[in-house]
Amino acid sequence: MNIDKIPSNANSGALVDPAEVFQPLLIESVVAGIRNLPTLPSVAAYLLNHLDDDVHLPKVIEMLSYDQVMTARVLRLANSAFAGRTTPPKTVDEAMHLIGLDAVREWVCISAVSGLMVPNRCPDFALKEFWRHSVAVACLAGSLAQRAGAHPSHAFTAGLLHDVGRMVLACTFPVDYSHTLQYQANTACPILDAERATIGVDHVETGVELARHWKLGTDLQTAIAGHHMAPVLDRTQTASVLAVVCLSNLIAHTVDLGDPEDFTDSAELGAGLEALGVTVAQYPEVLAQAQTAYRQAMEALSL
Repeated sequence: MNIDKIPSNANSGALVDPAEVFQPLLIESVVAGIRNLPTLPSVAAYLLNHLDDDVHLPKVIEMLSYDQVMTARVLRLANSAFAGRTTPPKTVDEAMHLIGLDAVREWVCISAVSGLMVPNRCPDFALKEFWRHSVAVACLAGSLAQRAGAHPSHAFTAGLLHDVGRMVLACTFPVDYSHTLQYQANTACPILDAERATIGVDHVETGVELARHWKLGTDLQTAIAGHHMAPVLDRTQTASVLAVVCLSNLIAHTVDLGDPEDFTDSAELGAGLEALGVTVAQYPEVLAQAQTAYRQAMEALSL
């Protein structure tokens, strides 16, 4: 079916232009919607804006201590990661020393972003599946980055946020986004085409605007902007967060990280690994590390 047309009604095969059915959104409306979202918790804003800097650990611990929800989630993650300990961590300080700053940073990002979406605000938007995919890409990106020479914290955060524009659209324009999802189901077109046809703004543009609003770094904005692209990768891009996220997204769409036996191997995957300087022999290690991190995150998120 032509993606620029949709059925005019359930009983007719006639097709009409989406512009005659849907009222396009302007990017200004999306920006206004982003500004009306809940603000980031102070500790999340601090950690997201200091990915390249040395953070002051006592300051992070103090900020977490004032956020009971964030504290509970960090402790849950630490307990999940070290379930075999006879004395699980009871304070943020203990958790920080047990799982490390990078793990705390990653979990704070997950907790902060998950707080943006009101459950069931857009019933047609599969929120749990969205989160499973986002966390899977983040875990794969963090694992790949360690072997590809990219910045693991940048890669994890970019992987987590790569599709965040979808959540923003579903949260701030739930009726419009329900139309988008129904249109995609009827036409079997890519989600970007469905978004542009029905609301005039896609989740890539929206995600980039959110990243700018949060004053995130250039590499995070680039990864969000380019995660649907298929860049020609070569050795010069070994440390590219964008390249890592693109490959992680590809893997996450073909592998269920919740199933330790699930494994995929393809020419496209092999080429992507080679472009990042990661050998095919290292891929099982990448997958196993990502699966462990994913399992811990799903348990802590109760997903």
